[in-house]
Amino acid sequence: MVKGKKKLFVEAYVNDVYRNQTAAAIAAGYSEKTAAQAASRLMKDEDVAAAIAEREKELHEKKYRESGRGY
Repeated sequence: MVKGKKKLFVEAYVNDVYRNQTAAAIAAGYSEKTAAQAASRLMKDEDVAAAIAEREKELHEKKYRESGRGY
């Protein structure tokens, strides 16, 4: 489970249509100067990667349910 800036990064990343890692890091509160490096480091973090995968799965399931095809 991720908390703090990592959680904000995950949310910003999965909600960005373009999956822009640097923009997600900036949105999470990381400095613009170091956002690219922070994003790279975060994407290598196993907890962050797992949180991204879980959040994407949740969003996919929600979209599927709302489409009327349901679970």
